[in-house]
Amino acid sequence: MAAYHKKFNGNVNVILFDWSPLAKAIDFEDTLDNYLYYRAARNVPIVGEYLGRCLAGISKATGLKGRDIHLVGHSLGGLLAFEVARDLRHHGCSPEALV
Repeated sequence: MAAYHKKFNGNVNVILFDWSPLAKAIDFEDTLDNYLYYRAARNVPIVGEYLGRCLAGISKATGLKGRDIHLVGHSLGGLLAFEVARDLRHHGCSPEALV
C-alpha cells in the first residue's frame, strides 16, 4: 500500500475486505485435498458477486471510474479479485488492473 500512496501522492483510498471466515481452508488435521478447501473455493463466486455489487454501487454513487480500481488478491483471493472484476464489468465498470 505504501507504493500506491507514493505513486499517487497519497490520493488513494484503500478498501480491505476480510473474507477469512468464508475463505478458511485449513483447520486442525486439515489437508488441501479435502472438502474444506472446496467449501472455501465454492464461496469465491458468491463473495465476488457481493463485493462487485458493493463496488459498483460506490462507483455509481461517487463517479469512481473503472480505471481507478485496482484489485489485489493472493491464492483464492486472486480468484476472488477475478470474480469481483467480472461482476464490475457486468455493471459497466471495468477495473484497471488485477494483481
